[in-house]
Amino acid sequence: MLCSALIAIAGCETSHLASHAAFGPSLRAEQISFRGPIEIAEHQKGRENGFIRLQSDDPLITELNLWAQQALAGAKVDIVNYAPGTTVRGTGFKLNFKPWRVVVDIWNESGPVGSWSKPSDENTDRMLEALTARLHLSE
Repeated sequence: MLCSALIAIAGCETSHLASHAAFGPSLRAEQISFRGPIEIAEHQKGRENGFIRLQSDDPLITELNLWAQQALAGAKVDIVNYAPGTTVRGTGFKLNFKPWRVVVDIWNESGPVGSWSKPSDENTDRMLEALTARLHLSE
């Protein structure tokens, strides 16, 4: 049904790509390995409102990886482009924390690997609190 609708709109090749994006594989824990240095930033009304850079050996990066491997494994493909909330960017990845969802984009030397998201939960809220607390310590 989806393919038929997309064929009518944009042709079969486009429908194949859209179907793969919308129904692609879930994020696997072994795909998650965030490396620093990382940058944490808060955004409000489309503008960056605060920024901090953490070095690769910062314990918060280890905590972020442990959280992500548990909390983000199984995240579903998400092709929506969300406005930035609190973002964490490092080598080959970007996280975007929204009040209701966390989005992860992963790329490598060849380009984008994928974009996934998962609804926020208590563990996600605690990780976000730890990140924003560090951000606000630098002010």
